[in-house]
Amino acid sequence: PTRIVELAREATAAGTIAAVDAGPFRDAALGRWHAIGPLELLAPPEPARRGFALPAALAAALCHPDRRVLCLADAEPLTRQTAELALAVRLALPIVIVAAGPSTGDVAAVARRLAIPTLTAENTAAFRGARGRALADARPAVIAVPAETAAV
Repeated sequence: PTRIVELAREATAAGTIAAVDAGPFRDAALGRWHAIGPLELLAPPEPARRGFALPAALAAALCHPDRRVLCLADAEPLTRQTAELALAVRLALPIVIVAAGPSTGDVAAVARRLAIPTLTAENTAAFRGARGRALADARPAVIAVPAETAAV
């Protein structure tokens, strides 16, 4: 997840808010997401359970409609957050959800059922392209990063 956090940060403007899940994304973001102002990095305290990132991203998007929000999360908890994904669609919140890990196929299937644009990033170049397309959209988008890519 370290490289994913770095690539996400380099493509986003100052003021972009990142909400991260417990575990590897949290650890990577604490050292690599360079926040310019307060509350630009939303991370759960330790010890924490996975599943924090998407609700935090929704709250950030509702509180700061003028700012971009990224959700960096393990894919597995996202498969159980269908209501939260549906809310993002219903409210047209421009959240970019980066889902990494072995369950990315399941997250992609849920996202497609909800009509959320879904991109797959099999390598760094594909992630850069997906990141650009997702950030250009004014609605929710999912970037699925398979486990072997996320480990880099």
